[in-house]
Amino acid sequence: MWLLVISTVAFAGEQPPSVPEILEHEFTVVTTEGDSVSLAELFDPSRPVIVEFWTTWCVPCRKTFPHRVDLKKEYGDRLVVLGLTVEDPEEDLVKVRKFVEEHGVNFPIAFAPDELYEFMNRRTDIAVPKLFVFDGDGSLVTYIPRHSPLTTSKLKSAVARAVRGRGSR
Repeated sequence: MWLLVISTVAFAGEQPPSVPEILEHEFTVVTTEGDSVSLAELFDPSRPVIVEFWTTWCVPCRKTFPHRVDLKKEYGDRLVVLGLTVEDPEEDLVKVRKFVEEHGVNFPIAFAPDELYEFMNRRTDIAVPKLFVFDGDGSLVTYIPRHSPLTTSKLKSAVARAVRGRGSR
């Protein structure tokens, strides 16, 4: 069953992509070790997934990190968490590694190419943070386009629904 709940932010008349649609495009990302890998290697399409586009200099992004670290601790292997920075791996690799270490990040971080950001967000102008929560079927449970005082509760609620296998119901 495919369920979809998105915020009131429009996707230019298109539905946001599902995990299978994202993985069909065979995007390549750069890990914090500097290796190029297929995005599919960082996903487990049978488990719920949180994906956040972020940067080290983004203050709202810094506010979401502790919540994602906590969610990964709480749900463990039942949840995939992935941070996709839109920074430049050639210029910012050391800075991102330092950020990951300082913040006790317990999930994969990778550098996303512009094409991946544009595909998932259906826009070319980059603005962060952007949070997506997908259920174990690969359907979008919720999309959080910007940080607000409600981000933490929205994220926790969406993850709980996704892990229970109930999507947006």
